[in-house]
Amino acid sequence: MLKNRNVLVVGANGKTGSLIVETLIDHDVQVVGLIRSEHQESKLKAIGAKALVKDINDSSIQNDLKTIDALIFAAAGGSGSHQEVDHQGVKNLIQGCQANNVKRFVLISALGAHDPNSWGRCL
Repeated sequence: MLKNRNVLVVGANGKTGSLIVETLIDHDVQVVGLIRSEHQESKLKAIGAKALVKDINDSSIQNDLKTIDALIFAAAGGSGSHQEVDHQGVKNLIQGCQANNVKRFVLISALGAHDPNSWGRCL
């Protein structure tokens, strides 16, 4: 389905993001991994992905989405940065996708995972 497509994986260096990147590459998908620092680049390049070092709240990220066909958000705000990553970052990326006509946006979240009674409800 996504063969010969460019997919941006946000949080590509994390546990879930790494698995997503590896799986996509195994299926001949061109992957760009969004990471926070240059020292994370070598891991991505070693498995065949391109690396984009940028803060998800940087408004210039919209320019980086021009060649993207789909975006998978697998990042998580840690150390008190939930508002910055999980809200502002997602909002910035959604706006960038809208501006660049990116039709596929997958958001992976653990929101509500602690409360089984909330499973199945739209948030």
